[in-house]
Amino acid sequence: MNGGKQVSAWRKVLAVVVLVVVIIVSTLVGALAGGGWRGAEALAPGPFGGPRPFARAAALSIVIAFLSVAALLFGMALYAVSWATRLFIFDLSRPVWPTFKTRLFFANIVVPMPIMLGIGGLVAALGWPLLVSLDMAHEIALPVLAFVPFLLLQIVTIWFNIWRPCETRLTHARLLALGIEPGRIEQGIFLGISDPAKKSIRKFGLIEDDVGMLWITPDELIYEGDNDAFRVRREQCLSIERVADPGSVSAYFGNVHIILTFDCDGAAPRRVRLHPESSMTMTGTARASDHLADDLERWKDAVADGGQGSEGQSGDR
Repeated sequence: MNGGKQVSAWRKVLAVVVLVVVIIVSTLVGALAGGGWRGAEALAPGPFGGPRPFARAAALSIVIAFLSVAALLFGMALYAVSWATRLFIFDLSRPVWPTFKTRLFFANIVVPMPIMLGIGGLVAALGWPLLVSLDMAHEIALPVLAFVPFLLLQIVTIWFNIWRPCETRLTHARLLALGIEPGRIEQGIFLGISDPAKKSIRKFGLIEDDVGMLWITPDELIYEGDNDAFRVRREQCLSIERVADPGSVSAYFGNVHIILTFDCDGAAPRRVRLHPESSMTMTGTARASDHLADDLERWKDAVADGGQGSEGQSGDR
C-alpha cells in the first residue's frame, strides 16, 4: 500500500527549529548571566583566579565526579526498581493501563533526571579544568559543560523509549491474568490502540487508550487488551488508512499511523488507530507500522479459502 499522509514538512521543520532555539537561547542566557566567556573574572578576581586555576578546578572536579557517579547509580537503581515492579503495579485483576499512564508521566520526569545529571556532571568534571586553563570563566565553563550533555540526552530520550520494556512486562502480565496462554501471547503483535477522532496533542504522556496483543488469523483480526477487545472478520473490514498523527512524537520520525475501520455487529462502524509497540526507537516504530500495514493489506485482500495472514506475524521485523 502507499505510504499514506505523513506529517507536513513545515511541522517537522518547526519541531527542529524549536529544539535548536531552545539549545541556543539556553546556552546564551547561561553565558550572559555569567558576564560572557570570561564572566565575572574579567571584572574581579574570583575563587579560581591566580596562577593555578587548572589545579583548583581539577580538585573541585573530583568532588563533582564523585557526586555525579552517585547520582548516576541512584538513577539506574531507580529505573531497575521501576522496571521490576512495573511502576509499583501489583494488582493485575483489573485494568492497569490508566494507572500506568499516570505513573509513567511522573516517572518519566523523576527517573531519568539523576541519570542525566550524573552523565552531565561527569562530562563537566572531566572538561571543566581544561576550559578553565583556556581562560574561560569557571562560572561559565561548569554550567555549559553540564547543561549541553543534559539537553542532548533529553533529545535522545525523545527518540529512544526507555520505558518500552516496562510496558511490555506489564502488558504480558495483564494478559496472563486475563487467562491468555503464554504461547498465544508470544505469537501476537504487541499493539496499542487509540481513537482517531480524539486529538492526541491534547493528551499528556502516552496517547494510547489501551495496549494489548493483535493476532492476524486467516479469517479474523483478534485484539485482546487491558480494557478493550475486538474481533474483525475479513468481510467486516471496511478500510485500512495511513494517516500520521501530528500529536504523536513518532510521526516526526516518519511514522504514518494505521487507521482500521470495520463494521460492528449491530452498531455503527468503528475506527481504531493502531500503534505497534515492539520497538524502543521512534524510527523502529515507523518501520513497524509499515510492516503491519503490509500484513493487514495482504490479509484483507486474501481470498477466504487461502488467507495470507497467520497468527504470529510480527509488526516489527
